[in-house]
Amino acid sequence: MRKVELTSREEEVIILMAEGLVDKEIAQKLRISMRTVQSYNVKIYIKLGAKNRPHAVANYYRKKFSTNYSTQISEMFKFYAQKK
Repeated sequence: MRKVELTSREEEVIILMAEGLVDKEIAQKLRISMRTVQSYNVKIYIKLGAKNRPHAVANYYRKKFSTNYSTQISEMFKFYAQKK
């Protein structure tokens, strides 16, 4: 799983998505136009390989937090494989 680099603004948008805000609410909260929010949505979906909003949020958190966990699991398997 490759590391995805979202801009700080894209991260703000996806975190607000995860909190359940709709585009209009995100636009108001960030003081940007709704069209700008929609533009960020498209960029986020492309970067995360997502088909829709819930998929984008799930992929964001999966990719953001799984790298370290996956590395730990991999190291654990290597350790136990050497013991046998």
